[in-house]
Amino acid sequence: MNWGIKDETYTVNSDGSKKFTDTVLKSDQTPLGYLRSLGVQYRVGMEQDGKYEYAFMTPAGITASDLYNNHKEWFIKDMPPYADGALGLKYTPTDETEYKKIMGNIKPYVDEKFQSWMLGTSNFDADYTEFVAQLKSRGIDKAIEINQKAYNTYLGKK
Repeated sequence: MNWGIKDETYTVNSDGSKKFTDTVLKSDQTPLGYLRSLGVQYRVGMEQDGKYEYAFMTPAGITASDLYNNHKEWFIKDMPPYADGALGLKYTPTDETEYKKIMGNIKPYVDEKFQSWMLGTSNFDADYTEFVAQLKSRGIDKAIEINQKAYNTYLGKK
């Protein structure tokens, strides 16, 4: 479910760690796209082995991930209220409908781009201008405006 077929899509190193084969890593598709085309890593509610993500990462991605994962002090156990960014903003019904519609078009695009940058299948610097243009064309400015209005309400401002 996570790796595919031994010796076809992945190999096992002497230390027991796994590595994707060039068939996966050098496919015309992204590694995840290729695996999903075979039925591997498909979203069917199974337990994920997070180590598969390391297997497609560039060296810079692995370094960044290791840095993040090796600094437990960055993760506060008892977060003060709203430090997680969840303010519980209240929207008008019209604003909430519009916000959800806008973000339903933006969030999958952002997730896809972030994944491509982290996996090294796309170049952040080369993509940035088009990325911002896409966000604007998908209505990000209106979404920010709706959130600002809800935040002002939260603060008791008019």
